[in-house]
Amino acid sequence: MKTYLTHRNRMTKKMRVLNFVPIVLAALCGLPEQAAADQIGMGEQGQTVVTTQDYFCADNTKEAHFIGNVDGDYFHAYFVSAASGRASYISPIHRFKPILRNDMRVYPNYYRVRFDPMAAGDPQPVNQQDVVEGRTGPGYLGVDWDYRHRLVFWVDFQQTPEKPEDDQRFDGYIMTQTENALAGITWKKGIPVRFNFGFHHCF
Repeated sequence: MKTYLTHRNRMTKKMRVLNFVPIVLAALCGLPEQAAADQIGMGEQGQTVVTTQDYFCADNTKEAHFIGNVDGDYFHAYFVSAASGRASYISPIHRFKPILRNDMRVYPNYYRVRFDPMAAGDPQPVNQQDVVEGRTGPGYLGVDWDYRHRLVFWVDFQQTPEKPEDDQRFDGYIMTQTENALAGITWKKGIPVRFNFGFHHCF
C-alpha cells in the first residue's frame, strides 16, 4: 500500500508539471488573441475566407443537398444559387423533383429558404462580429477578427412569403477546414436551439 501511494504521489506531481507547461509556453510566447486567431486561417492575410461556392454547388444549375439536425428533428436542406432561378428550401422528406422559385406553395412540407432580408442574391458569408438584423454571430465574445464564414438564413415554416417577418432565423458557421458542414443556433418561439447541416452531394 505504501509503495502504491508513493508511486501515485509521484505521478500526481508529474501531471501537475505537465499541465503547467502549456501555461508557461503561452506566457513566454505572449501571443495576443488576434494573432493566434490569424494563424489558423487560410485566406487573405492568413485568415479564413469562405465564399458562396463553399455551400453551393460549383455548377449554378445544381442543388447542394445537406442533411441536417434541428434540435433533434431531421431535415433535408437544398441550397441553390440565385442565378439558377430556383428556390432554396428545406424539407423533412427527401425531394424527388426540382422545385421552381414560384412553385413552392404546391409542395406540402417544403419550406422556402431566403439568405437575406430582401431575398435577393447570394450572400457572401460575414464575420461573426457583423450585425445582421440586430444580432452578432452566436458565440461572439468581443474579439474582432476577419474570418468570413458566418452564414445567416431564414426559413419560411409558416409558408407566408408575403410576411418575411415570421420566418425562422438560422445563424451559424461554415466549417473552415472541411467546408462541408455548418452549425449554429436557431430560435423556436424565441428560445435558441442548436442546428447542424452536413453536405451530402450535388445533383
